[in-house]
Amino acid sequence: MTLPQTINMERNGNEIVIIWSKEGHYQGIDLAMVLAYVPGTDILEYDMAAAKRHTGKASIPMPFESEGHEVHVYIAFVAYDHSAQTNSYYLGAITA
Repeated sequence: MTLPQTINMERNGNEIVIIWSKEGHYQGIDLAMVLAYVPGTDILEYDMAAAKRHTGKASIPMPFESEGHEVHVYIAFVAYDHSAQTNSYYLGAITA
């Protein structure tokens, strides 16, 4: 399983939206896993099934109590049967 060729992130209100290209070898029901956290704190938000890979888009709420902090965001993809997964991919930081 490989990562998509392009993955982008943006903030939309209180959500982090991630959009990726749909090429590659995967099953349509494979899942996107997303993690957003503030380093040095216990502030985080994650979703182990944020979206099905074939949709090309996932969103996750900004972590609770993260306002004013820099939030770091990662994504990875996992096979529907959990038999394989990609490495995680660092999308960058966003200020909450």
